[in-house]
Amino acid sequence: KEIIRNLVDTSVERQLVSDRPLGVFLSGGIDSSIVVDSMSRIRDNIETFSVGFELSESEQSEKFNADVSLAKRTAEHYGTTHHEVLLRSDEVVSLLKKSVTSMDEPVANATALAQYALAQFTRKSVVVALGGDGGDELFGGYDRYRLAYISSKYRHLPKVLRNMFARVSPSLKKLDTNPDIERFARFLFQKDDTLQSVINPLYITDDAKKAFAPFFDGATEDSFLDLFMDLDRRSWLVDESLMRSDKMTMASGLEMRVPLLDVDIVEYAASISANEKVSFRSTKQILKDAFRDRLPEYLFSEPKRGWFSPAAKWLRREEVSRFADEVLSPSYNLATNALFKFDGIREMLDNHRDGKVYNLTMLWALIVFQIWAKEYKVTL
Repeated sequence: KEIIRNLVDTSVERQLVSDRPLGVFLSGGIDSSIVVDSMSRIRDNIETFSVGFELSESEQSEKFNADVSLAKRTAEHYGTTHHEVLLRSDEVVSLLKKSVTSMDEPVANATALAQYALAQFTRKSVVVALGGDGGDELFGGYDRYRLAYISSKYRHLPKVLRNMFARVSPSLKKLDTNPDIERFARFLFQKDDTLQSVINPLYITDDAKKAFAPFFDGATEDSFLDLFMDLDRRSWLVDESLMRSDKMTMASGLEMRVPLLDVDIVEYAASISANEKVSFRSTKQILKDAFRDRLPEYLFSEPKRGWFSPAAKWLRREEVSRFADEVLSPSYNLATNALFKFDGIREMLDNHRDGKVYNLTMLWALIVFQIWAKEYKVTL
């Protein structure tokens, strides 16, 4: 724990070197709070920045703004100069187009809109911003790691017991997967039946599984979680999380720095067993323990929320709904028409808007892909 604290403090101090105004992206989470804590030990007059959402009470405003409220409380704890921006629903379509165009690649994470809005807002005050990116990947912060941990422990039970438990609770059957590409796919791949309902079968392949499968050659129940987290660092972190953060900030003329991903921290975190990071009930345990005496106690009683946008609510707003109808229609981009089953897409969108089925993940991917493909003149 002492080594982790020292490595983080050293990294933050090193990354505070700047000839231009510098601030911190502060969410309600542990990671960005750690960055602020380390920064507060080095300098005064810290500027922090957060983003929230203008939503009605029926759209669960309190839920989606829990992090921005917590960030405000943490900013008060450290005495920072805190800035908040609220993203309005009538900005969504414009921000979606700008974020997709700036991304260059079809990364379908609705958080990109909030990041773009936050970066635009932050750039009015500072030129460099530190963020807490990387803490989840290095120290086991995602719930998929906890479920993978439980899966490995569950699989140590005799098969006859597992079969018996599965009959009592069908959800347990989801944990009963081999420690290989099948378990990885269970956590990160779109379900086959969902794909088949909206994608032409000619374009559904096993290419993704074939690409990732070699990473799990020789994996065991005891080694799977370490391999899983290592693969996330090599793929998800680089090609989704960091790429998204970098593109959204640079599109705003803002430099983002990620002190938790200093090479010394990455190397040391990789040397710590996943069992020190994840347990049946908790995630990111070793990092939390390292800073438990330094961070406000209330941060440790908060549930893991992640940084997410109310995109499911946006799709039910009239302006965004109309835009979704346009983008997900055969007339929007003739060059990609052969890829899709538009009747299936229409049913999926209607079911989501009617509140029958939560289809955000697939719908957002389709919307982002269509905007990206049209913007960059992609053909099949």
